[in-house]
Amino acid sequence: MLMGKPRIEEWTQLRGLAFLAIVMQHSIAEYIYRPDIVAADSTMLTMIYHLTRFGTPTFVFLSAVLLFYNYGERFRYGPFIRKRFGDVYVPFLCWTVIYWLYVHVFTPSFWQKGGQDWGALLKEMFVPQTGYQLWFILMIFQFYLLFPLFAWAFRAARRVIGPMEAKKRAGVLSAILGGSFMIYAALLYLSYYRMGSWAEGLGGPWSVLLQYRS
Repeated sequence: MLMGKPRIEEWTQLRGLAFLAIVMQHSIAEYIYRPDIVAADSTMLTMIYHLTRFGTPTFVFLSAVLLFYNYGERFRYGPFIRKRFGDVYVPFLCWTVIYWLYVHVFTPSFWQKGGQDWGALLKEMFVPQTGYQLWFILMIFQFYLLFPLFAWAFRAARRVIGPMEAKKRAGVLSAILGGSFMIYAALLYLSYYRMGSWAEGLGGPWSVLLQYRS
């Protein structure tokens, strides 16, 4: 990690806006589908909800930017992932256990003989259900695990594109962005129209990954 890099205050402000947007989503989502909400109010709440959906992508973007800013050069993977495991995944495990116990302890079947499905608790640590809002932790932790590959690709691209003339570099970057857009559009199409049926036909972890692809 490069030391002594200046703090970029704008990123902190963006984080604050993203946080407020996510709080707004969770605050109004409950009311969109309630039967006692009139159609006009539900429509207005839905519009506000969609206007605040930038919160989660902004958090993901800022996480990636901060990683590349601080660890874009070579770094030691072991200490890097240990820090993320302790700072991110361990609290996730703690809250997953708390949520699971809170939900199941108050279920009568839990106290019956054989009612303690500890295998379900183990699954919660990889596919959270009772604390479903914790999905973001697992998603961002996957990015941490794969970050060395992203950093390697970034350094390789910079070595190739960096020495180019400005006009040629702009063309190459535009082509990369265009290609990325087409790949993303293809993934969206497959996610909406194809992967659901794929998940039904597959078994094991592949089915779970496709079910929770979003």
